[in-house]
This record gives sequence, structure tokens and C-alpha cells, in this order.
Amino acid sequence: ARLQSALEAYAQAVDACRARRQPTPPALWNNLGVLRARLGKAQDAEEALLRALKLAGAPQPAAGGGEAGPAGALPLAGVQVTCTYNLARLLEMNGELARAEEKYTAIARAHPTYADAFVGLASCALARGQRADAEARLRQASELNPAHADTRCLLGRLHAGAREWHRAKQAFDAVLRDGATDDRRDAYAMVSVANILVATASRQDEVEAMRAGKPAKPDRALELYSRVLAREPTNMFAAQGVGVVLADKGYLQEAKEIFTLVLEAGGGPELCSAAANLAHIHMLENRPLLAIKLYENCLRHAATVAHTSPAASESQLALSLQLAHAQYRANMLLECKRTLAGALHAHPGSAPLWYNLALTLYRSAAATSRDDRALADALRAASAQVELSARLFARLASARRERTRTAGGSASTSAVADWSELDLIPDSHAKAYALKCSELRAPLRERYNDAQARRSDDEARALAIAEELGEQAAAVDAARAATTQAEALDEEDKEARLVEQRARQAQFLEKFKGEKERDRQAAERRETKKSKAGVEGEYEEEGEGEGPQLKQDKKKRKKKRGKKDDALADGAPEEEEGEEGAAAAHEGDEPGEQEYEETVADAKGEGEGDEAEGEAADGGGEGGEAARAREREREKNYGRNDQIRTRRKELSLRVQQQRIAHQEYLMQDFINMIQNELEQTEEIERDIERLDSLESEHVERIRELQEEQRAAYDRLEQALTA
Repeated sequence: ARLQSALEAYAQAVDACRARRQPTPPALWNNLGVLRARLGKAQDAEEALLRALKLAGAPQPAAGGGEAGPAGALPLAGVQVTCTYNLARLLEMNGELARAEEKYTAIARAHPTYADAFVGLASCALARGQRADAEARLRQASELNPAHADTRCLLGRLHAGAREWHRAKQAFDAVLRDGATDDRRDAYAMVSVANILVATASRQDEVEAMRAGKPAKPDRALELYSRVLAREPTNMFAAQGVGVVLADKGYLQEAKEIFTLVLEAGGGPELCSAAANLAHIHMLENRPLLAIKLYENCLRHAATVAHTSPAASESQLALSLQLAHAQYRANMLLECKRTLAGALHAHPGSAPLWYNLALTLYRSAAATSRDDRALADALRAASAQVELSARLFARLASARRERTRTAGGSASTSAVADWSELDLIPDSHAKAYALKCSELRAPLRERYNDAQARRSDDEARALAIAEELGEQAAAVDAARAATTQAEALDEEDKEARLVEQRARQAQFLEKFKGEKERDRQAAERRETKKSKAGVEGEYEEEGEGEGPQLKQDKKKRKKKRGKKDDALADGAPEEEEGEEGAAAAHEGDEPGEQEYEETVADAKGEGEGDEAEGEAADGGGEGGEAARAREREREKNYGRNDQIRTRRKELSLRVQQQRIAHQEYLMQDFINMIQNELEQTEEIERDIERLDSLESEHVERIRELQEEQRAAYDRLEQALTA
């Protein structure tokens, strides 16, 4: 927050100069660049420093030096030197070592007594791995300013990287003894001394310290860490040191809490270091999977910031070894081999990497030899791994012996003897594992031969299975073709049945319409006859006063009607019935209509006879006798008319009953036809269901055959792969 406030204040000062149209002092832009760099705005910081250099190149009045300058107020040239130095520091932090060295060299040429320039050149050389050049630059800076704290701190860091613990401690002790000009450098030196005490601590030193009554090295380191934290409670490096000491003493839970707090609050190099230490704690607690995740995160972070750390190569090598160890403990041998192989590409001369790779290869081959289901390819790969592991162990053992001879004064004849950290590998271990690899070769070779024989048998069986599957596939194709043909025939039968059914339905509808039309015509004829019969009855009632001649004519008509009745009784229809009698004979189901028509005709004839008799009686002039005769005849006619009406009602009832019976017959016939159609439809549906079930069975059988074929092909492929 304070840095941000200062940055805003400097920005306001620059804006004020612009508003007044006054030249902006280079010191303002220099300080703006330094503040932006400390806030992580590298690009903006470089832009501000370049603008400060541009302004400082012109004649300017004297101004105060920048924040990151050596000290005190400087003339104009001093401002230019300060801006150049700060720009070089920024470039070094961003990993642009070539540009940074160019700026440091320019300062050293212009100001040979400027010790910070030589310190910057030493830092760039150390980042490149050029330890001798870095040490030479630091010696120059130390001669220019023997009490320069940065020179001594960087020199101690150089010796610590080379594991020259005594010389590194002397350099940091000199900073603490002479008193640093900055509390930060004092804290850095104190933490570095504590780190050296932790790195050099051993069980023997603890025993000697206990005998002398002095605190052991871890206790002294813990005291130094505590002093730094008392001054700077947010110093992450001191907090991590406390966690390391607690972990060495067995307080794993407390150490884990400290490292977790550092992870939550830290950022930058201390973040990766805290994650690695927390992973070490997980390894001590036998939880390698959690440690693997943390180690992988540390490696990814180290890969992104490798150019900013002088000891990046050693740090990545150590992290790769720790990750491989965690994967080895978790039985992730394939991942372990990949990690070691990747690390060997960057560090081909690391003896621990070769040793761990040989050990991983041996363990992987041993696991394969114990696997009863291992295939021939796996056994062959295991044999190759055993061969490679045996050669690596043999070379490591010979390199140890050659290193021993070289230490005795003989010249080295092998590049393997120059591997780094070769002394960390026990010679007895390399020899022992080389012997184990030799013992493992024969069982692997024997199992490989057996696997090859099984593979040949499996190939033969696979070929037989393939032939059988081919036959089954042909059978399936034939069954499928037969099923398709049967389905096509069934479809044709279905279509033919549907056409036939539609034809029967159309025929029935035509028949039904014809019956309805005939019923309508018969009803119309009956209505016409009824109306005619009513009119004739009226004529009969008016037939009074008939003469003798008319009576004779009536008797003749009665005889003729008797003959007609006899003919009807014998079943022969009369020719005079006309159109109505023929229609009744055609229908066949309504015989009462013919009888009804004949009765009406007789009644009409009798009426006419009565009328004739009445006319003759009137013409003859007979008196009361004729009137009585007419009265009697009228009474007879009335009785006869009653009989006609009664018989007409009976005939109408019979006709109605026959019509109802005929309709019921037609309805029953329609119902029977519909029932037949339904039965045929159900039969068709049953046939369809049967065909569907057959098709499902065929499909299921085809699927089973395909699954068997696929499984056989998989076995064949496995056998061929093996």
C-alpha cells in the first residue's frame, strides 16, 4: 500500500510538471521506474527508466539521486549512472542477461570504482553458471570496497552453491561482524548462516556439542531464524528455516503448518521452496501421492522462472530427483522412468540420475518377472531393461574405482569418472544390483521363450476362430437374406389381403345401398295402393239402388273372384296383377302385398256392380221391394268392407313383420361380415407378431455372433501383439 501511494505521488508530480510546461527531472522518472519494478510492473518500469536516461542525456541542473542508486545526491552524470544501474538490475531480474551485462560493463568502464557494477557482472556470470568469472568479478568489487555488504553476500552465496560451507560462512560472518548498512542485508546474512548450520548439521556434531555443553547447530540455526523473525515477522525465508529445523527434530505437524502458512502468504522463490519442503513432509509421512503433486508444481514453477535464479539448474535437478523418488515409492515406475529420462536430457553428467534410472529399470523388470500374466512383448522389454540396468550399474562401479585411482594421482581415461556427485553412490550397492540383474536374466529369458510358444499356439487358435467366425458370418448373412425375402413375401400377402378386404367392403356397401333403394320403392308402392284403396271404398258406399242386371253382373264378378282365390291358393299368380304383382313376386319376401291388391280390386268391382244395380232399379221403377233389396245389399257391402279393412290391417302387419325380419337378416349378415374381417385382421396381426419375434431372434443371434467375432478378433490381436 505504501509503495502504491508513493507511486501515485510521483505520478502526480510528473503530471504537475507537464501542466506547468516545465522539464521533468530525470530523478522523478528514475524513482517511478524503481517503484514500478518493486510492484512487479516490469514493462512500465523499463519505459520509465529509459525516459529518465533520455532526459539525463541533455544538460540538466543538479538533482538528487534515485532510490536504487549507491547513496547520496549525485551530479547530472551520477543521475545517468543511477538510471543505467537500475535498468541493468531490472534486465537481470527479467532474465535478459546479455543486455544487463552490457549496461553493467558500460558503468564499470565509465566508473572503474563503482563496486555495484562489478557485483552485477558477478551476478550475471553466476546466473550463467560461470563460477570462476563470478568469483573474479567479486574479488574486484571487494578490492574496490572491502566492506561492501552485497559483495560479501554474493561471495558467500557463490561458496554455498559450491558446497564450500566454511568459506561461505566466513563471508556471511564478515557481514554480520562488520555490520551491514542495511537491515535487509543483515537479515539475509543471518538467514544464510542459519541455512549453512542446518546443511552441515550431523549426528556427530550434536554429540560433540552435548559433550562440550554447547547448543547444537540446529538449535543455533533456530535462534538465528527467531532473531530475524523478531525484526521482520514477514520474512518467509526465516519462517521456512524454522519449519526445516522443526521437521528435523520430528515435529512434523508444526513444520507442516508453517510451510502451509508460507504457501498461503508467499509469492516468488519462497513459494516453490515452501512447496518442496511440504512435499518432503508428506514423504516422511509416507504419502507419496500428495508429494508428487507438490513436486510437479515446483518443477513447473521452476521452469517458468529458471532464468532469474543462479542455482536454477541445481534446483531443477534436486526437484527431479525428489519427484522420481516419490514416484518410485508410489510404484509409478513408468512415470519415474520418464522423469529421470527428462532430467538426464538436461543433466547428462549426473551420476545420481543414472543410478536411480538403473534402479528403476531393475525394479520394473523384477515386477514383470513376477507377473504370471505377462505377455511376450513385456517379457522381452523386461529383458532389455535388465541388460541396460546391469550395464549402468557396472559402469557406475567402474567409475567409482576409476575416481579412486584418479584421486591417488592417476589420470582419468573415462568420461564416466567425471560424472558429478559420483561419490554419493555407494560402490557396494552398484556391485550388488549388477549381480541381481545377472541373476534375473535367465528366468526372464526362460519365461520369454514360454510366452513365445504360447503366442504361437494362440495365433493358431486365433486363425481357427477367425475361420469359424467367417463361416458364422456367412450363415448370418444367409439367414438375414432369408429373413428379408420372407418379409418381402409377407408384405405382398398383406397388400393382397388388404385389397381383397377393401373389395368385399365395397361390394357389401353396394348391396346394402341396393336393398335400401328397394325398400324405399316398396314403401312408396304400398302408400300408393293404400291411397287407391281408400278412394274405392268411398265409391262402394255410394253404390245404392242397384238393378237386377247389376246384381247379375256382381254375381259373375264373385265367381271370377272365387276362381282368382283358388289360383292364389294353388300358388299361381294372376296375369292381371300388373306391375305391382310382378314386383311382389320378384321380392319374394312380401307375398301379402299380392293378396292385398286382389282384395282391393274385388271391392272396387263390387262397388261398380252395386252402382249398376242401383241405376237399373231406379230405371225400372220398382217400389219398396227394390228399396229393401238395396238396403240388404248395402248391409252386405258394409260387412264386406269391414272384412276388407280387417284383412288390409292383417296384411299391413304381415308386411311390416317381414320388413323387420328382412332388415334383421341384413344386419346379421353385415355383423357376420364385420366379424369375419376382424378375425382376418387379428390373424394378420398374429402373423406380423410372429414375424417380428422371428426377426428379433435373428437380430439377437446376429448380435451374439458379432460379439463372438469381435472377442475372437480381440484375442487374435492380443495374440499377434504378444
